[in-house]
Amino acid sequence: MQRDAKDSCPFVEDSFSRFSSQSNIYGLCKAGDQELLAATLKGKVICFKYQDFRQKLRPVAKEVQFTYIPVDAEIVSIDAFNKTPPNRGLVVGITFIKDSGDKASPFLNIYCDYEPGSEFNLESIAQSCLNLELQFTPFQLYHTEVQCTDGSSETVFLLSGHDQHVHLYKEWDSVLCALVTDLDFDRHTEVLLGTYGQELLCYKFQQPDSVQGSGVEGQFQLQWRRSFKSPLLAVTYLDLTGDGLKELAILTLKGLHILQHSLAWVADLVLQGLAKRTAQLQNGPETWAAPAQGPGDDPDSARGAAAESRKEADRTEP
Repeated sequence: MQRDAKDSCPFVEDSFSRFSSQSNIYGLCKAGDQELLAATLKGKVICFKYQDFRQKLRPVAKEVQFTYIPVDAEIVSIDAFNKTPPNRGLVVGITFIKDSGDKASPFLNIYCDYEPGSEFNLESIAQSCLNLELQFTPFQLYHTEVQCTDGSSETVFLLSGHDQHVHLYKEWDSVLCALVTDLDFDRHTEVLLGTYGQELLCYKFQQPDSVQGSGVEGQFQLQWRRSFKSPLLAVTYLDLTGDGLKELAILTLKGLHILQHSLAWVADLVLQGLAKRTAQLQNGPETWAAPAQGPGDDPDSARGAAAESRKEADRTEP
């Protein structure tokens, strides 16, 4: 039997959540896979989800207190997305207009939490805010995935405005600590940078390959990087074990990491240095006074690499 047109909808209403004020066409977004965020014009943000209560799913609508949204603000739009792997976490964006009396001031607030275990916790995310003042009236806030120059992808915010432009907002990291020292025993220093984005970056200055006097300058190039599970706060380089090889101490928000040189790699450097010095000795006494060119060139120590690295590091550390 065919149903009437008025009864043709295959859905039945499961729940209804009443707001204290009205919303608008930009006031709803997904927050992950199983949560919704709804914004009202009076500055309230409601999180809606289903919770398991005594083996039954119950709808729950709860207000989330996002920081840095004034009580007299009018929310224009809201959006959220999960960070592109390998990064983890939920990012929430809220645009609003603050009534300052003589003029209205538009803002964009971006919320995310880098704390391990709190990347998807809305209560924690709502307390970590980046506040941006806008020079235009915001409209729709949404997100998309863009390709980076290194071939990777990144999710960014796109915000349209009354200026007839679409504005792109992407995440930039912040350097919290740095260290200049010789890590590879080549008598040339490297620059270590520890970031809030949980990355340890190693840069080295590379001289240009062109002919001298051409005006082309050298530049710093990334040698390697290592990821951690929390922001990096401090870094130092010292001999903790007393064996002549220094360790790299990394202080993060959650603890202290100690990194050691690969012994196989150091052993190869020592053998290369010994082979070079042996060749110098075989070529004649006039080469004995030649300066050492790398680890292992000290003939009076079985730990030439360690001794040379310690001397050089002591001379070059700021």
